[in-house]
Amino acid sequence: MANFHYCYASILFIQIWCFEVSKLNPYYQLEQQAFEFNDANFTQNECFTYGIWSKYNPLSITSQVGSLGLLDSNCFHLHNIMGQSSQSLNLIYYDCLDENTQSIKKILEFINEDEEVFKFEISIDVLEYENIWYFLQIVEWPGLFKLEFVIFQEITMKMHEIKQMQRPFKDKNIVLRFGGDLIVTNSNIPNLYTNTKFAYFPGFIMIQKLSTQSLELDVDFDSFVQSTYSDYGYCECELNEEVNLPDVSLDWLDKQIYISKNTNCESFILSGDYIINRGFYLLIYNFISQLLELIFQQELISFSNELLNIYWRQQN
Repeated sequence: MANFHYCYASILFIQIWCFEVSKLNPYYQLEQQAFEFNDANFTQNECFTYGIWSKYNPLSITSQVGSLGLLDSNCFHLHNIMGQSSQSLNLIYYDCLDENTQSIKKILEFINEDEEVFKFEISIDVLEYENIWYFLQIVEWPGLFKLEFVIFQEITMKMHEIKQMQRPFKDKNIVLRFGGDLIVTNSNIPNLYTNTKFAYFPGFIMIQKLSTQSLELDVDFDSFVQSTYSDYGYCECELNEEVNLPDVSLDWLDKQIYISKNTNCESFILSGDYIINRGFYLLIYNFISQLLELIFQQELISFSNELLNIYWRQQN
């Protein structure tokens, strides 16, 4: 896990926001942080804040953490807050993919100190989910009974909410958990029943660790997110060291699988020689279509051979 420290200065409001960002290890994507809440420790401008970046990438090297696999639930766990003593769920943040309705939602649910239950969700375009960073930031000023949180899609704000409460959790001594799976065993949130299952998130997670800050009430979230995204949001392709793969003879319905461990930035280069006995264009069209699974992104497809490009356009 790599840690990076940042200090973001806002000249307009004369404030400095310092925070630590950690990239979770994709081979064991799980992190916990304990926090003891005491309202006497916070003046009016003092707050506690934390955040989580997530990028869905089902073909990444992210390993399963926990007993639940990806087929055990259509909802992916990103973050939760549990009471240290009660072991009861206070807050949960997760993604749900519904194949029947072809819909994707990001959902945040929690119960506050007055036992008020809140649920917020945003719908996501199916073409704007995979390989795209999403960011949740939570800021709470206990002395002012003010909760503020935002959800960003890369550098575009998708949700901004302000609520009057002292904290977005019921218990005072809590554990923040990021990554891994979750099977609900005890919940303060009424509509999250025992044995509700959340699979591990198949992608990458970064966390902005919980910290206490002295901040003015008008936080410039846009500038803050842009400064962080400039370091993490842009992908750089990596050259694969294994450049000479063995020859493969593909017979009827045979399958050969090769997954690179390197980063791929929405596209990759596949090169080699293909010897096809008959129906050249039809077979190469079907072969590449199934191999790359690009049926639903036809407008993004291009081939280096112009004849294949022409054939693709004629078929679509």
